[in-house]
Amino acid sequence: MLPAAPDAHSDTALPPPPAPLTPEPRPAQNCRASADAVAAALGIPADQVLIESTGVIGRQLKMEALLEGVPELAKTLESTAEGAHHAAVAITTTDLVSKSAALEVGGTAFGKALPL
Repeated sequence: MLPAAPDAHSDTALPPPPAPLTPEPRPAQNCRASADAVAAALGIPADQVLIESTGVIGRQLKMEALLEGVPELAKTLESTAEGAHHAAVAITTTDLVSKSAALEVGGTAFGKALPL
């Protein structure tokens, strides 16, 4: 049963409104800002940008440097086999060799469980 509403002459106060939703965590804000910057640099919608990251879990990237660098990096992209190789090498982390595959459309991937 719902509690009775206070009448107009009562000193009973209404409960405070619910707290606002918690703000989006910084990692999610950074991810969204990264996608927006890449989308703007490439002239595509942000929902067509997939953000992936490797590194120390919980350690955030230096966003100012990342966001300043995106437009310059976008200018260096190439739709060639050499461009795909450069991208594969750029995302090499603890792997000893870069991994890539070429189909009708080129692609690059990284990780331990990738078929070669």
